[in-house]
Amino acid sequence: GSSCIFEVDLASQTVTGNTICPNTGTSERGLAYDPATNTFYTGSWNDLTIFHFDTDGNVLDSAFVNLPVSGLAYNANNGHLLVMQNFQGGNDIVVLDALNNYAELGQYPILDGGSPAITAFGGAGLEFDCLGQMWVIDQNTQTIYKVESGESAGCAVDIPWFEANPTSGSVTSNGGTSDVNGHFDGTGLLPGL
Repeated sequence: GSSCIFEVDLASQTVTGNTICPNTGTSERGLAYDPATNTFYTGSWNDLTIFHFDTDGNVLDSAFVNLPVSGLAYNANNGHLLVMQNFQGGNDIVVLDALNNYAELGQYPILDGGSPAITAFGGAGLEFDCLGQMWVIDQNTQTIYKVESGESAGCAVDIPWFEANPTSGSVTSNGGTSDVNGHFDGTGLLPGL
């Protein structure tokens, strides 16, 4: 019922007590992480709004997108925010441009053998894997689908505000070192990022 996200210890599978609680005014349904800026996106079918917030819970921006959000996935390589909708019929996934005021870039259904895979009001979760494939959940049938997304999302993300030189090299084993020059560029980033 809260708008908080909760940390879970993966080894013990228990909640640690650490939370991030943006003030969104309602309980949230979808969550996505942006590793390039260390920020999060959340949304809900309660208020049809996307919130972008930092690790302290400060809301950086928000937008009424008029989408019943039930899952989110963020592609840090291009700023695409994919929204899984919880509704009856139509296109399950909506692609938004999080770097351009959440402008809609497109929509598509999740199909299984040419037929709709997600049942009415079944959309419940969304994430990318390291190959850029989406994993979507139908909460009514309790089915998880792996779907080709057409996105280049992956586990390795180019961080646009940091440049290393050299970008590769070798060191000797047992404590070898090599100097690397780093350049940080905050141009165009929000305060605190």
